[in-house]
Amino acid sequence: MVILITGASHTGKTLLAQRLLERLRYPCLSIDHLKMGLIRSGNTALTPEDDDALTEYLWPIVREMVKTAIENRQNLIVEGCYVPFGWRRDFDERYMPSIRFVCLAMPDAYIAAHFEEIRAHASDIEARLDDSACTVDRLRADNRAFAEGFRKSGEPIAWIDGDFGEAMDGIVGRLAADVKFRCRRCGACCRIPNGIVRVSDAEIGRIAAFLGMTEAEFIERETEIAPDRRGLILKSRPDGACAWLTGDNLCRINPVKPDKCRTFPLEWTNSDSREICPGLGPAASSRRAIAT
Repeated sequence: MVILITGASHTGKTLLAQRLLERLRYPCLSIDHLKMGLIRSGNTALTPEDDDALTEYLWPIVREMVKTAIENRQNLIVEGCYVPFGWRRDFDERYMPSIRFVCLAMPDAYIAAHFEEIRAHASDIEARLDDSACTVDRLRADNRAFAEGFRKSGEPIAWIDGDFGEAMDGIVGRLAADVKFRCRRCGACCRIPNGIVRVSDAEIGRIAAFLGMTEAEFIERETEIAPDRRGLILKSRPDGACAWLTGDNLCRINPVKPDKCRTFPLEWTNSDSREICPGLGPAASSRRAIAT
């Protein structure tokens, strides 16, 4: 299992990683530490201020470390801001079931009301030598950029919009429960009798782009009106299975599959989930994006 944590500065990424390390006993990789090691050793001419260029430089290294951990069946927490919005495109169905993603963000109103408290938490885990660049305006801009960028890519956002400690407790608790589940790739969730998968406008756009289709083409060919006539759903095969399920129980649109599929059986669930999904059974491996 790899837990990928990102978000704007001062949102609690390092604290969350530390809490998960203590709770799950997973080792942790700080992308900031990797960055500074490469900069201070002279392996790159980039500086800590070159955010966009650093993401382009660091992400391929981090990406392959994540793949290696999964291939070796090792657990790992990866924490840092240098994660591209379209990170899912870099992992196929061999890797995605073993990755959990968290993007932390704070809304404008919360930042304005709790700025001094946010600053006070800045050194909870690490000693910040110079935090003078942290201002209300900069913090708002950073959080907007992360939230908007990842939302446009279809990612859920873990909003910090209340008691900071309680928010951290909630995310840690959900992730700790989540890693007890491992997808068996049995395809059972894609064959639920009379099951429907609603798709939002954003999901339609994301899937159509992935398939090289226009949204109108995708809607016409691959969706139908929901039974309650409230929106669109993905078409199913005559046997009731999802049209995107392959013969070897893989999803042909896995990198961009709808949130309902992505979050089953932990976020989106029902009373039959345990019977449907063997990954939730007593034998489920302890070795799998979480959001609020």
